[in-house]
Amino acid sequence: MEGAGISLAKQFTAAGLTMTRAHANMDDGTPGGRVSVEAGFMDMLDRMQTGKFKVYNHLADWFEEFRLYHRKDGKVVKLYDDLMAATRYAVTMLREAKTLEPPPPFVMPHVAQRWLDVELRSLSLS
Repeated sequence: MEGAGISLAKQFTAAGLTMTRAHANMDDGTPGGRVSVEAGFMDMLDRMQTGKFKVYNHLADWFEEFRLYHRKDGKVVKLYDDLMAATRYAVTMLREAKTLEPPPPFVMPHVAQRWLDVELRSLSLS
């Protein structure tokens, strides 16, 4: 069994991934925050309703879990909810996301540009 006995954090680090120091939680101002399924789900739902969160329509498993999500005795039932939990954590941790610098625009080398110009001219003459 690959990775047995090695923590996920060590495996992720070995794979070149960076992790946050804190676990995913709602930023409610309390020290360390709190893990709230309800608050995370409501944040996700609000983003969906305002068009700030979209799910591709071919992700049938995600929509199946979303349809099965329900409350019992006022609490969200956390059963068969792996995709919903992962989505909730991702939305919760958006505050840690960083935008990367876009790559510089591609500039065709002069030699290639001259070759392309010659080829285009020869095509237009025929």
